[in-house]
Amino acid sequence: PAEGTPEYLALDLATDILSSGQSSRLYKKLIYELQIASEASSYMDGREMPGLAYIYAVAREPEGDIGAMEGAIEEVIADVVARGVSEQELEKAKNKTEARLVASRVTVQGKADQLAHAAIFYNNTARVNTILSEYREVSAEQVRAAVEKYFRRTNRSMVVYQPPEALLTNAESAASDLHSF
Repeated sequence: PAEGTPEYLALDLATDILSSGQSSRLYKKLIYELQIASEASSYMDGREMPGLAYIYAVAREPEGDIGAMEGAIEEVIADVVARGVSEQELEKAKNKTEARLVASRVTVQGKADQLAHAAIFYNNTARVNTILSEYREVSAEQVRAAVEKYFRRTNRSMVVYQPPEALLTNAESAASDLHSF
């Protein structure tokens, strides 16, 4: 969704719940539980028109199982859709968002950036004074519904980066599969 909409705010909080800190859902699943990733993260990249949500993981080993990582990410998303997020997770995400926004206002440059952003995106510099309360109003159900609507398998692109030697191994494997067909 476009930046500043209620769905954008809900997804921004969702990405914090998914990946902000060692107690986040992606971190616990991919790094602690399955031990298949060395890093997992997600974030929103807001735009005037539809923005982008990024979810990514870095394999623990160069020849890591990409399918297992994708499956684990899918499980985490499916769990949010099925069971929602807890009030504790949501409050933690809201607190982090508030801390980030307030900290960005400490410097003159930070204040100028926020005012310029509000002027360009919303044609309203006063929006800097209401954004925190808008985040505070987001409910756990809004987060769940936004994740269900936007984090669908059919609504994404996937990019896989692999070291050159892994690409050769995978290409050779695919070629041998073709010959055995």
